[in-house]
Amino acid sequence: TVVVQSSSADKGSATRDALSMIGVEIAAAGEGGGWKVKSVKQGSKAERAGVKADDVIETLDGRKVSDEPTTPGKVITVKKVGVKRGKDQLEITFQGGSSSSDPK
Repeated sequence: TVVVQSSSADKGSATRDALSMIGVEIAAAGEGGGWKVKSVKQGSKAERAGVKADDVIETLDGRKVSDEPTTPGKVITVKKVGVKRGKDQLEITFQGGSSSSDPK
């Protein structure tokens, strides 16, 4: 579980902050939406969970990342991320110090 307080009203700032805290650097994925994983920090929660470069993060706890509120100071909790890897859809769960990755 990752808890993050949004630092600004910029669209996607809370998502970027949350993913940064678990060790993911992201960029907008383009037309299909979501956030493309540019890199994963070695030894991070994201790496232990199985997040890989070029994955596309589409959901946070079942909410599309494009639906994220833009309220400054908004606190979000991330327990699961929905990832598209090639043609596969995965759900990655963060639980305390451990994480798991399961196909949808």
